[in-house]
Amino acid sequence: MSRPRLFRRRFIPDENIELKDDMILALEPNLIITSWNVLKPRRDISRGVSAYFIDKGIKVSKVFDNAGQMVYWYCDIICLLYTSDAADDK
Repeated sequence: MSRPRLFRRRFIPDENIELKDDMILALEPNLIITSWNVLKPRRDISRGVSAYFIDKGIKVSKVFDNAGQMVYWYCDIICLLYTSDAADDK
């Protein structure tokens, strides 16, 4: 099985970005846990860990600052779109 491709879809601003640098720490049928760094440099946060609860349609993230201190929790509404990439199946 190939590594899942994760994307972030925003409506404001309108963007769809592949999270290709996110590290998948756990992959189960209804759970994906990732570790990530911010996509663009920021003063207030630098990295985080996220748990995608596939069957519940939510992602919960724990966000850290540059000193490694937890800054906040964040929750997103998510949806799963499954497609089979023929190139990955070989």
